[in-house]
Amino acid sequence: MRLPILAAALALGLASHPAPAQTPAPAQTPAPAQTPAPPSGAPPSGAVPGQQDMIRMVHQAAHNQLGILQYCQAQGSVGADTVALQQRALGVLPPAQVEGLNEAEAAGKRGVVQFGGSEVQLTDAAKAKSTTVDAMCKQIAQLLQSQASQLPQ
Repeated sequence: MRLPILAAALALGLASHPAPAQTPAPAQTPAPAQTPAPPSGAPPSGAVPGQQDMIRMVHQAAHNQLGILQYCQAQGSVGADTVALQQRALGVLPPAQVEGLNEAEAAGKRGVVQFGGSEVQLTDAAKAKSTTVDAMCKQIAQLLQSQASQLPQ
């Protein structure tokens, strides 16, 4: 299933692939009985190496985007329906305990887009692209809404 969660990163050019992240498939082979438990905040133990980083990044990006959309809503650029759509998108992410989600969302509420270790102020990104924050907020919302049919009802 495709997840509409990277719209902010795509709009700012922080994500290099034009398609949203895919839900990682669960590992087919169960972990050996002797495998120690993952550290606190780590993704599920069934995730293969590489998937753990992807799951963490997707969760953090999704929560940051929720904050960005709340920032955009406070600016009058998007409606509550767009914020609610992002909240629905969070509900379809693979389960994982990931640290830093509240911080990622809080950064978004301050107008800071975070993705894959990069961070940029929405105002700076708008200036760099010779546009406005309002236009960027609307672009993020449009990218999210264009993929809304991928979400379960």
